[in-house]
Amino acid sequence: MKAPATAKARVLVVGDVMLDRYWYGDATRISPEAPVPVVLWQREEERLGGAANVARNCAALGAPTTLLSVTGRDAAGERVAQLLREEGVSASLRRDPKLRTTQKLGDLLIETPVGWIPARQIAEIRETDGPNQILRENGRRRVVVLANTDGRADMAEVVGAIRREVAATALPEGFFTQLEGTFQAQEEASRTIGMLSLLSLAMIFAILYSRYRSTVLALIVMGSIPLALIGSVAALWLAGTSRLSSSMFSASVQVWCVCSTTRAPVMR
Repeated sequence: MKAPATAKARVLVVGDVMLDRYWYGDATRISPEAPVPVVLWQREEERLGGAANVARNCAALGAPTTLLSVTGRDAAGERVAQLLREEGVSASLRRDPKLRTTQKLGDLLIETPVGWIPARQIAEIRETDGPNQILRENGRRRVVVLANTDGRADMAEVVGAIRREVAATALPEGFFTQLEGTFQAQEEASRTIGMLSLLSLAMIFAILYSRYRSTVLALIVMGSIPLALIGSVAALWLAGTSRLSSSMFSASVQVWCVCSTTRAPVMR
């Protein structure tokens, strides 16, 4: 069977190009840390892959071949262009600096005391699944999980359920969880308001005692605080919220205002 005259054909190849790397060496033993062979590297070979390999094969058959593709503006892209020229392929490659590859990250130069070296010499750069951003706080890795409620559920109940689930989950050594966000700010505000409420009650009692010089009279006046709380607590219960600390603080302020505008009777 006679082979076709490929020299008369004109071939146009369009597609993704690749640069395949082959490492050659001898494997004489198994790693004690994992069941994988330990290879003594001897040499490395680079070959055209993908559409570039198709264009190379067409050119090897004697057909005038043109390749259209896109490469990154890095050392790998330059190497692909060089190999295509060596194989006699007329390549029209568009260099896109936005193309991200692990090879391009490895080509980044890092300044060291001995000079500028590629990043691959001091780190293993590979593509894998993981967070799109690595956060650190006080030198420790931090993973943030965000979530929102539907607006109908009680925030306190949701946070309580989350805390129960977290408490029932066994975390690896060195890991811990911390709830942050709006609810944490509300809890801190509630604690602050509660402390201010106790402080305001103590100041109200001190002022009443200094005015009436009687513990009984001061306690009788302060007995109006539960009555002031009835309306606010009922409104909060009807609204489906639970902010008793802020209600108590507002009731204390009401009693403060009442006491500040009341004059002591004159005993004759």
